[in-house]
Amino acid sequence: MDQIIREDQNARRHPHKSRHLRYASFLIRIWQESGGTGSQNPRWRGSVESIQKGQKEHFTDMEALIRFIRKVSQELGISWDERKCIA
Repeated sequence: MDQIIREDQNARRHPHKSRHLRYASFLIRIWQESGGTGSQNPRWRGSVESIQKGQKEHFTDMEALIRFIRKVSQELGISWDERKCIA
Protein backbone atom coordinates (compact mmCIF):
# COMPACT_ATOMS: atom_id res chain seq x y z
CA MET A 1 0.00 0.00 0.00
CA ASP A 2 2.82 2.43 0.83
CA GLN A 3 4.41 1.76 -2.55
CA ILE A 4 1.15 2.60 -4.38
CA ILE A 5 0.82 5.87 -2.47
CA ARG A 6 4.44 6.82 -3.24
CA GLU A 7 3.98 6.00 -6.94
CA ASP A 8 0.79 8.09 -7.06
CA GLN A 9 2.50 11.04 -5.36
CA ASN A 10 5.45 10.77 -7.74
CA ALA A 11 3.12 10.71 -10.76
CA ARG A 12 1.42 13.89 -9.53
CA ARG A 13 4.76 15.67 -9.03
CA HIS A 14 6.11 14.55 -12.43
CA PRO A 15 3.13 13.88 -14.74
CA HIS A 16 5.27 14.20 -17.88
CA LYS A 17 7.26 11.11 -16.81
CA SER A 18 4.23 8.83 -16.67
CA ARG A 19 3.92 6.65 -19.76
CA HIS A 20 0.21 6.08 -19.33
CA LEU A 21 -0.93 9.59 -18.46
CA ARG A 22 -2.19 11.63 -21.40
CA TYR A 23 -3.68 15.04 -20.84
CA ALA A 24 -4.14 18.44 -22.39
CA SER A 25 -4.23 21.69 -20.45
CA PHE A 26 -6.20 24.73 -21.51
CA LEU A 27 -6.55 28.22 -20.09
CA ILE A 28 -10.08 29.51 -20.70
CA ARG A 29 -11.07 33.12 -20.10
CA ILE A 30 -14.65 34.39 -20.40
CA TRP A 31 -15.75 38.01 -20.07
CA GLN A 32 -18.76 40.19 -20.77
CA GLU A 33 -18.70 43.11 -23.18
CA SER A 34 -21.36 45.75 -23.38
CA GLY A 35 -23.18 46.04 -26.68
CA GLY A 36 -22.45 49.76 -26.92
CA THR A 37 -23.93 52.92 -25.49
CA GLY A 38 -27.26 52.22 -23.81
CA SER A 39 -27.30 48.57 -24.89
CA GLN A 40 -29.33 46.19 -22.77
CA ASN A 41 -27.80 43.10 -24.43
CA PRO A 42 -24.25 42.55 -23.26
CA ARG A 43 -22.26 39.96 -25.21
CA TRP A 44 -20.07 37.20 -23.82
CA ARG A 45 -16.63 36.67 -25.31
CA GLY A 46 -13.86 34.28 -24.52
CA SER A 47 -10.43 32.98 -25.33
CA VAL A 48 -8.91 29.55 -24.99
CA GLU A 49 -5.20 28.75 -25.02
CA SER A 50 -3.53 25.36 -25.31
CA ILE A 51 -0.78 25.21 -22.71
CA GLN A 52 1.16 22.47 -24.51
CA LYS A 53 0.95 23.93 -28.03
CA GLY A 54 0.78 27.65 -27.25
CA GLN A 55 -2.13 28.13 -29.67
CA LYS A 56 -4.78 30.68 -28.72
CA GLU A 57 -8.21 31.33 -30.17
CA HIS A 58 -11.05 33.74 -29.36
CA PHE A 59 -14.66 32.61 -29.39
CA THR A 60 -18.18 33.99 -29.04
CA ASP A 61 -20.02 30.70 -28.54
CA MET A 62 -19.43 27.41 -26.75
CA GLU A 63 -19.38 25.41 -29.98
CA ALA A 64 -16.24 27.24 -31.10
CA LEU A 65 -14.62 26.55 -27.73
CA ILE A 66 -15.41 22.83 -27.98
CA ARG A 67 -14.14 22.67 -31.60
CA PHE A 68 -10.80 24.17 -30.55
CA ILE A 69 -10.40 21.79 -27.61
CA ARG A 70 -11.23 18.79 -29.80
CA LYS A 71 -8.80 19.87 -32.54
CA VAL A 72 -5.88 20.49 -30.19
CA SER A 73 -6.58 17.32 -28.19
CA GLN A 74 -6.44 15.28 -31.40
CA GLU A 75 -3.20 17.01 -32.43
CA LEU A 76 -1.77 15.93 -29.05
CA GLY A 77 -2.81 12.34 -29.73
CA ILE A 78 -5.84 12.30 -27.44
CA SER A 79 -8.82 10.73 -29.14
CA TRP A 80 -11.98 12.60 -28.28
CA ASP A 81 -13.99 9.37 -28.61
CA GLU A 82 -12.04 7.76 -25.74
CA ARG A 83 -13.13 10.43 -23.29
CA LYS A 84 -16.44 10.76 -21.55
CA CYS A 85 -17.04 14.45 -21.60
CA ILE A 86 -19.36 17.23 -22.63
CA ALA A 87 -20.64 17.75 -26.18
